[in-house]
Amino acid sequence: MLEAGVTWGLILVSSAVLLSCGSDSCTDIGCTGLTVAVRPASTAWQPGEYQLELTLDDGSRSCSFVLPDDLAQGSSNKRLDCGSHVFPELGQQALQIRFSVNPERLGLRLLRDGDVVLSSDGAPPYEKFYPNGRDCGVCWTASMELTVED
Repeated sequence: MLEAGVTWGLILVSSAVLLSCGSDSCTDIGCTGLTVAVRPASTAWQPGEYQLELTLDDGSRSCSFVLPDDLAQGSSNKRLDCGSHVFPELGQQALQIRFSVNPERLGLRLLRDGDVVLSSDGAPPYEKFYPNGRDCGVCWTASMELTVED
C-alpha cells in the first residue's frame, strides 16, 4: 500500500513539473529589433571610397568600404565590421544594417570620397508586437529604408 502511494505521489509531482515547463517558454526569438536598408538612388552603387558613421545611444561606430572592389560577387553579401551591436552586409542592391539593440535615436551618415551622400538622425519608428504571445511580453521592431544621393 505504501508503494502505491509513493508511485502516485511521483506521478503527481512529475506531472506538475512537466506542466510548469510550458509556462517558462518565453524567449527573445522573433524580437528582430531595428533594421535599416540603405539603397543607391540608381540601380547601382556609384564607385568610390565610402565611410559609414553610426551614432547610437551608447556611442559611435564606423566602418569603410570601397566600391566596386568590396562588393561580393553574385547574390551573396559582404559583412562589414562596424563594431558592437551593428551587423552591416553590403550587397549589389543595398547595404542592410541589423542592430542587436534598439537605440532611442539613430544617427547615420554615409560619405563617398569625403562627401556626405546620406544623412539621417532621429528616433526609429518602432512598433510593438508579440511574436511569442502576449504572455511573453512585448518586442519592439522598426524597419527603415534610406536612399543615397547620386
